[in-house]
Amino acid sequence: YGRQPLDELQLLVEQKFSSVVDKDLQPNQFGGVPYKKEHCCTLVKTVPITDGNSIEMHWTAPPEAPVFRNLPANYLGHLLGHEGEGSIF
Repeated sequence: YGRQPLDELQLLVEQKFSSVVDKDLQPNQFGGVPYKKEHCCTLVKTVPITDGNSIEMHWTAPPEAPVFRNLPANYLGHLLGHEGEGSIF
């Protein structure tokens, strides 16, 4: 997106990216589920070792490729980022 005409934008892109080689790579495919049923619904309690106001959470999720047009990560981010009454923050 830009103020320039489309032809000018296309020329800028071609100048910057023409040296990128197309390796004809295919997206990674991950079969199965990365966790077992016994690992689901597990409550983990921790005791902080320092004072702080932040938390990092990491978890596995199924591949988004089949439903990428629905933006599942954006939806999850909206749910986790909500700061209204009853939110986790």
